[in-house]
Amino acid sequence: MPIDPESTRQEYVSRVNKVVDRIQNGFDADLSLAALAEEAGFSPFHFHRIFAGVVGEPLHSFVRRSRLEQAALDLERRPDRSITEIALKHGFSSSANFSRAFKEAFGASAREFREARSHHPAEAREVFKRINAGIRRSVEQTHRRLTAAWKGTDRAKPIVVIDTFPSTVVAYVRHYGPYEERQKAALFRKIRRWAETALSGHSITYLGICYGDRGLLDSDRRRYDACVVLPPGTPLTPPVARLEIAGGPIAVLRCETKSLLVCSAWNTLHRDWLPSSGYAPDNRPCVERFPDGYPEPGRLFRLEICQSVRPL
Repeated sequence: MPIDPESTRQEYVSRVNKVVDRIQNGFDADLSLAALAEEAGFSPFHFHRIFAGVVGEPLHSFVRRSRLEQAALDLERRPDRSITEIALKHGFSSSANFSRAFKEAFGASAREFREARSHHPAEAREVFKRINAGIRRSVEQTHRRLTAAWKGTDRAKPIVVIDTFPSTVVAYVRHYGPYEERQKAALFRKIRRWAETALSGHSITYLGICYGDRGLLDSDRRRYDACVVLPPGTPLTPPVARLEIAGGPIAVLRCETKSLLVCSAWNTLHRDWLPSSGYAPDNRPCVERFPDGYPEPGRLFRLEICQSVRPL
């Protein structure tokens, strides 16, 4: 049966819309990645990418901002409730965390705003105007992005091919937490040093596995594996560990780059190709393949973005 790009794109947007409604209307509900992915009918492993591709904002950032905006409204409208009660109701771990976020967004802490309502009402009104103006801008921006996604995009569709990724055993070293290019480059240098000794006499194939773009997940959930394909029977020695990557259908976007930070390539695939493709991501990892061998920053190399997929 032929794929209808318009209907599949609208299916993606409809699912994401359900999540946007849940976030903006259900602050007492479970707004974890797993719960929101289930609401949308996508894999938690990839949903943060899909959401960012459609909405244009990382999921965790959208949740936090929406919670903060609604908590700010409660702070004004519910003087009978304490700051701690409001903070906890809207998903903040403490009043201190809420107040810091409030001050970053609106220029005054939650307590300062509360006190200004009694002692400096004119100043408090100005803060509240900023809160309401920010909420209006956020709603309008989200609406524009969802409408544009529903209608399609004027951006050129990237060339993506459907291929099969073979079941592959790799040796890897892993980085946890936020990273920039220097951390990613150091990780590949580390696996190269091991491979040049342990795999002497073999051609070395380099892969990377990313578990969320640098800007899409909370920092404590980010990680990246620098890998080499492991020939059968190769013994492992520290600092590497063994991992098997399951095989199956993949969507491949090919490009050339001089940088190891390739979020834009992943964003292009998820924003400009996936919603109208007739495919959804499955639970296998996101793999970066380097056909030219060791990916040295500053030197032009080929990159293959490999997104595991299944029929939508």
